[in-house]
Amino acid sequence: MRSVDPGPIREKLKIWDGVSAQHTAEQHKVERWRDRLIEDDSSVDELVRAHPAIDARHLRALARKARDERASGAPPRAYRELFRALREIVSGIRARDDAA
Repeated sequence: MRSVDPGPIREKLKIWDGVSAQHTAEQHKVERWRDRLIEDDSSVDELVRAHPAIDARHLRALARKARDERASGAPPRAYRELFRALREIVSGIRARDDAA
């Protein structure tokens, strides 16, 4: 174990603890996209242009449901699901960038 570089292990532990700067930046990016999609349906088109492989119809449906939940005061299920979907998109982009 002495020959193992502890840097990557420490970074992963920071991510798990939620204190990684990169992780925090990703979370904020996802939150900004979620808010944009809820406020303006045309933001989905912008996201799709940047990342053509994503499911635009699913994101539109989630954003619409999240808008309806907010308006009716219902529990934020679609709001959270939209966040998870966007997080997967952002994490997939980062994983591809890291692999390149």
